[in-house]
Amino acid sequence: MTKQYPLVFKSTISGPQQWLAILVLAATVPMGPSLKAQSLGQGASTFHTVGLQANGLVYAWGHGNNGQLGNDDNDNSSTPVKVVKGEYSGTTYLGDDTDNKITEVAVAYYHSIALASDGIVYAWGYNGNGRLGNNSTSSSDTPVKVKDGDYSGTDYLGDNSSNKIISVAAGRNHSVALAADGTVYTWGSSDYGQLGKNSTGTSSDESTPVKVLKGAYSGTTYLGDDSDNKIIAISAGYYHSLALATDGTVFAWGRGDNSQMGNDNSSQNNPIPVKVVDGAYSGTTYLGDNSSNKITAISAGTYHSIALATDGTVYAWGYGGWGSLGYSSTVTYDTPVKVLDGAYSGTTYLGDDSDNKITAISAGPHSVALAADGTVYAWGLNNEGQLGDNSTTDRSTPVKVLEGAYSGTTYLGDNSS
Repeated sequence: MTKQYPLVFKSTISGPQQWLAILVLAATVPMGPSLKAQSLGQGASTFHTVGLQANGLVYAWGHGNNGQLGNDDNDNSSTPVKVVKGEYSGTTYLGDDTDNKITEVAVAYYHSIALASDGIVYAWGYNGNGRLGNNSTSSSDTPVKVKDGDYSGTDYLGDNSSNKIISVAAGRNHSVALAADGTVYTWGSSDYGQLGKNSTGTSSDESTPVKVLKGAYSGTTYLGDDSDNKIIAISAGYYHSLALATDGTVFAWGRGDNSQMGNDNSSQNNPIPVKVVDGAYSGTTYLGDNSSNKITAISAGTYHSIALATDGTVYAWGYGGWGSLGYSSTVTYDTPVKVLDGAYSGTTYLGDDSDNKITAISAGPHSVALAADGTVYAWGLNNEGQLGDNSTTDRSTPVKVLEGAYSGTTYLGDNSS
């Protein structure tokens, strides 16, 4: 059997708070000496990957049939290609202006997005449902600027220097952006309410950004519009979206047929945000409402979601097939459960050793967690060796990712030097 080992990239991403992004790939990708990755795009992609170099340049590889590699053609590439500038004001490539580097990237099923330091958002690839956000449905194999839509700027999303876009996320066929003032914008498909735009459940697609309504959020009109409790992080799953507020509470909207909403309703789609309830979390009513143990990070997977608490423990809800929730079963849960320790050296739960907390999380059809000591844990779908434990067996509790090509003793990250 071919050994299934991962390649992990980790880095601090600029934003409203410091985020450590991690992404595990099923096989080592030949990236060459020139690409020292700062980060890899998070999102719902199955067929291509986007990497961000520390100098601001963007690379892509995998399927390119819809222009999602951004290199001015529709060919696949098994090695990284540089994304060209398109509508970006640089010389040749996206991010090559040192005064306006690309700071974050995200990957969707057939399109890609990137955020520049000036707050402008770029998108390329397939444009069905208006997912490129440029007021058209014409696909583009080079980056285009996302239009402003409901955003209060001049022409483009993020072009107001007093309210830049500070983070982006991508689902299967929709995209999400977070502004500095805490408000959230979405565009693309709204077939399950994943744009969070209409309390009546209207499902029309949007080819320019719309502002997410407040729903269960205690603001005036829009999600994040309370300056004392801004939205500080966003994430997008296949057909649902998540947002994390300053007070530690979590909001979800979109498809709910696999309990992705985490609000104790296993089958209802929600076209505006609902508040994730506490479940196994030790709070009062909602996930993150204990001020001494706030939720600090969120990640929306394919059909499930995970959240990281201040104390290092991890919570999961939604589809339990493949063992996605890390709860020693394949049962679907409509409220958060606490991920068990599995191969982690704790007492009962992943991250419950105060000397080796979990510090970062990432979710797809499988989930990944990074511990303070540098080791990596994974659980869920493993049909292609995604978990890096030298097997293709799904795991319903966390396993420790093996070292593979990493220069350690046994496990990825176990070399303290």
